[in-house]
Amino acid sequence: MPSKLTFSGLLLALFSEPIDTIKMFFIITLGEIGRWLYGGGKLRERCGDLIICLLLFYLVKPHLVSLPPLHGVKISSGAVAIIISLLGTHGIGRIFFFALKKKTGIDLNMK
Repeated sequence: MPSKLTFSGLLLALFSEPIDTIKMFFIITLGEIGRWLYGGGKLRERCGDLIICLLLFYLVKPHLVSLPPLHGVKISSGAVAIIISLLGTHGIGRIFFFALKKKTGIDLNMK
């Protein structure tokens, strides 16, 4: 399967682009820690949500380079990234479920 990363491919990536590979490991590790923290009590869940929200902010912001004005108001990409990250996984999931129900009539909240 070509999408799997072998150990030799990992070493090659680490030596050819060490900064990007270390960033990738850091992002994956933080995502896994956030996911693990999400499954505990209230404090663990909030810490996991904080980690995931910060990851969302730093991963979304570079892709929102320039946004057109909305009704004459210029909205910065940082503001949109902050809104997305503050929504967190629960908020984005709710928006996704709402849009899916409006488009298809399938209610995933009931399952």
